[in-house]
Amino acid sequence: LGSSLALVLVSLIGVMFAQAICQFVSPEIIKKVAAVGFVAMGVLIYFDVF
Repeated sequence: LGSSLALVLVSLIGVMFAQAICQFVSPEIIKKVAAVGFVAMGVLIYFDVF
């Protein structure tokens, strides 16, 4: 029960944070930053950094 409540609260915080960010940052910039982040994580995982 506690873990379910934690998941709901973290999801709510994430949604509220995303809505606040979207008011100041254009969706195109968010997409580009996300793409760079995914590529960076892929490269790090490929080279077994973690």
